[in-house]
Amino acid sequence: MQASTSQHDKVIRREFAWAWVWLTLVMSLTVGGVVTTLLWGDKTAEHGSAFDAGWKSAAAVLAVLAAFISVDRLRLSQREHRRQLIADEATQRDAIARQITDLSSKASDQLGSEKAAVRIGGMTDLERLAEAYPQLRQTVVDRICAYLRGPYRPPFNYNDEGFGRSGGDGAGDDREGPWEGPAGDNELAERRLELDVRRTAQKILKRHLHWPSNVKERPLSFWKEISLDLRDATLVEMDLSGCRMNSVDFRNAQFHRTTVFNDIKFPEDTSFQRAIFWGDAWFGKTTFPNDVQFDGAKFAGDASFQGADFKEVAFFNRAHFQGKVYFNSASIGDGFFYRVSFDGEVTFGAIFKNAVTFEGATFASEVHFDRAQILNPGAQHAWPPGWRVEPDPDAPNGTSRLVRDMRTEQGASRAEDDDT
Repeated sequence: MQASTSQHDKVIRREFAWAWVWLTLVMSLTVGGVVTTLLWGDKTAEHGSAFDAGWKSAAAVLAVLAAFISVDRLRLSQREHRRQLIADEATQRDAIARQITDLSSKASDQLGSEKAAVRIGGMTDLERLAEAYPQLRQTVVDRICAYLRGPYRPPFNYNDEGFGRSGGDGAGDDREGPWEGPAGDNELAERRLELDVRRTAQKILKRHLHWPSNVKERPLSFWKEISLDLRDATLVEMDLSGCRMNSVDFRNAQFHRTTVFNDIKFPEDTSFQRAIFWGDAWFGKTTFPNDVQFDGAKFAGDASFQGADFKEVAFFNRAHFQGKVYFNSASIGDGFFYRVSFDGEVTFGAIFKNAVTFEGATFASEVHFDRAQILNPGAQHAWPPGWRVEPDPDAPNGTSRLVRDMRTEQGASRAEDDDT
């Protein structure tokens, strides 16, 4: 700033360089005198013409001086204007930075308040901050995600039985899991108030990431290039259907009640490793453009992947499905269902493009492969016991299908008879 001021002072001093003015005046008088002398002649008429040419020559020199002075003043004026703009921009940036710091500090204080209403106010203040300053949107989303990653035990009065529970419908049951008993009234009230705060945070994410596939133009409320880091988060009634994100991470997250991810084109980096879905999970018409990992995930309710498109590799190794599972009309590149536990009815009416393995998978109920299509029957497949691949006479291009292996079933039946 001091260097800029010094330079400005030098410019101002050059503006009043009177020596050049006096020098130009002397030059103009000299040029006028020389021209007059050269054209003076012997006659009176020639004297008048010489004098006229002389003062015009002097005036021309002065006009050149005036032109240079005008150009210099214009240049100085432009420099001053630019300097003022830079100073104004710096002042504005400082003001914005102070305002952002104040709003951010206020929102942080609100999120740490003991009152749920104040925490909700902090969430909405963060949203307004991101709306006003687009460069802060990822920072605001990171702060919201950090809040959702905080420890929380929701009240279980949603008919949400979870793993390992038996008996009852769960109505009015506020246990945290099969290992905890009912909570006190004050604790339940606090959890329910905190639930409102978390719902507000999730709605903010949904509101600004929602861009359905059937909408061509980007919505005005959409925040582009947003990444979600929700590892270890506790999410209740999470609904991101029709949303678009830059990257997502749901490792070790816990989803309570119904979770909806319909009509999403997930980014390349997507992981649900060891996530727990305590309620139903819907992934209808969802696209996974790259590998997706559900290794070790647990689904306490029904899980639907109807119409989902797994373009590369779908990892479900050691996952546990307690309810019904639907893969009807799904498209699976490579599928790994190694040691998966299916406790409920399973329907795999999917298109299997490459290798698929169900090695070590257990089925406690019936499994259906009706309308399943095998595009690469020569790949390294490992189908569940009692199923085999055969060409489909009704399908073109060598597509195969899965059918019951009667020989295996008959062999198993004879083995049971022999044991008897």
